[in-house]
Amino acid sequence: MQDNTAVDVGTGHYTLEEAYLALRRTRVLVAEDDDEMRALLVTHLQRRGLEVVAVSSGSELMRKLRHAARDDDFNRPYDAIISDVRMPQRTGLDVLAEFRTQSWATPFFLITAFGEEWIHREADRLGARVFDKPFDLTRMADAVVASLDGGGSAG
Repeated sequence: MQDNTAVDVGTGHYTLEEAYLALRRTRVLVAEDDDEMRALLVTHLQRRGLEVVAVSSGSELMRKLRHAARDDDFNRPYDAIISDVRMPQRTGLDVLAEFRTQSWATPFFLITAFGEEWIHREADRLGARVFDKPFDLTRMADAVVASLDGGGSAG
């Protein structure tokens, strides 16, 4: 017999099963300063059933990561991170480097319109995968999902 007891989670009213599924949902943090590209990424990842949190700068990205790392009952870590390389305030590579010094092993994906070789080398050294713009959104989503199952090459 299914339990249909209603509970409040955040601002919503859910059955226990819905609340459990919402809490177990995979969270992806997306950082992209271009509004159109950010919207495309969010929409495509949501269609894959992922919960997506989006920010528009490197400093917002770092703030979200630090907040999620706090050890309390109200924060959930991100299961994967996608970041543009060149953004205002902090680059995606800067955030990735700091992220790795904290020994966080979450899969990290970088996207860039400037696919210089040094970016690829540095990302590889830090355990991230780079997608050069323009890239296939389905291919990126497949890589993110594969990393969540332990089959990815990022992180």
